Amino acid sequence: MHVPYRGDNPALADLVAGHIPMQFAEPTPVLPLLRGGKVRALGLSAPTRMPTAPEIAPLAEVGLPGFDFVSWQMIVAPTGTPRDIIDKLHVELKAVLELPDIKAEFVRTGRISVGYPSVDELKRFMESEIVRLGRVVEQAGIARSQ
Repeated sequence: MHVPYRGDNPALADLVAGHIPMQFAEPTPVLPLLRGGKVRALGLSAPTRMPTAPEIAPLAEVGLPGFDFVSWQMIVAPTGTPRDIIDKLHVELKAVLELPDIKAEFVRTGRISVGYPSVDELKRFMESEIVRLGRVVEQAGIARSQ
């Protein structure tokens, strides 16, 4: 049974309290709970191991071949933003993400950088994910909640 929550932290509180039996969670809030023995990892939804927790096997390795369901974030701008502004922001954000402190924080919090694809590659990726995940929703018969 799917139980909707408004974020990982309320769901993790219910998981730790025993109100729900399992959860798909982001690494950042769950890693301290794993390290503290409050929760147990059953598997990683990414196709490869996470550098900060290499002991957690990807689900694809433990019986669900091809399983690849990760969250991703990108910074976006309003439609109509001039391309030269988009390109400038892209260059500046790449520079920030290369700062040693930022890179170290990514590692510490279990985030995996996928490098710095071009603006056009990011757009194609986002469009392909909408199609891919749309198929998952259709095949699973998941209805949109109101």
